[in-house]
Amino acid sequence: MMEKLDKYFENFVASKNQRNFEKVYLLSSGALFGVTMKIVNNQEVAQECLQESFIKIWNKIDTYSTEKGKPITWMAAIVRNHSIDYTRKQKLLIADDFELDSLATDQPQTDTEIERNEENLQLDDCISQLKPNSKDAIFMAYYSDMTYEHIARALGFPVSTVKTWVRRSKAFIKKCMQGLH
Repeated sequence: MMEKLDKYFENFVASKNQRNFEKVYLLSSGALFGVTMKIVNNQEVAQECLQESFIKIWNKIDTYSTEKGKPITWMAAIVRNHSIDYTRKQKLLIADDFELDSLATDQPQTDTEIERNEENLQLDDCISQLKPNSKDAIFMAYYSDMTYEHIARALGFPVSTVKTWVRRSKAFIKKCMQGLH
């Protein structure tokens, strides 16, 4: 998936047109939505921030160079910075009442932090490829610590089906993450 994104992004850099931009958008919007959601913690605001960020990406494409990192990293930085700026302007708090003022947007990231951020983006991209029920089951199991029985009740499916979704999703995500490295 990332190889396709890199290819289409390269086409977009070479020829700034709507078709190339749409392909970049389709391949990256899921992962980038995850970036903005983690910052603004509100789905509607995240969608708005993502749209505005893609306008910035369109307008700033001429400033991209491979020295600034991989395309997804460069776009994620734009999304992150825009989301933080938006949140500051709206005087919102990040999830868990973490003050935005403690985040420095101009603070240099270490190689480890950059790699971790790229891995998180790759994980978000892999998860975004799951079918909706599988994605819901994975999030309920691993982010909400719900039992299979609770997930089954919440989704209205048998426990065995939920177990299968989670098992297959874990295998897919593992394979997807290995394929991206």
